[in-house]
Amino acid sequence: MYLYITKTLKMKKALKYFIKLLFVIILPLFVSVIGVSSLLNNFAQECPPFTVGEVSFIIMLCIGTLFNACIYIVVMSKTKLLPDISFEFMPIVGLAVAYDFKRKDPVMGIVIPFCVIELRTPRRVKN
Repeated sequence: MYLYITKTLKMKKALKYFIKLLFVIILPLFVSVIGVSSLLNNFAQECPPFTVGEVSFIIMLCIGTLFNACIYIVVMSKTKLLPDISFEFMPIVGLAVAYDFKRKDPVMGIVIPFCVIELRTPRRVKN
């Protein structure tokens, strides 16, 4: 029973992550790129230009998807897409990748010349 509940919670968390990724990043990016490219391609080719209604529809579609993304950001504020990232500037010259798995919250460190980047997974909150 416990295994079923933990799998269900992991699937719920994964589904929330996927929904937020889709509606906040993928969909607005896709619609904006397709809208701008269709407008630019139409003006560059020798076909009849878009009417004012078609251009306004494409612009309103782009604005609508960006507004939808803002709503999803507010509603799903507890679902994190990226890990916590911290930068530190140190007098270090070298390249390295490190992973500390013995801590409660695992940390991945990336060392590049004069900079240390730490990536932390979000802390799990017990319900």
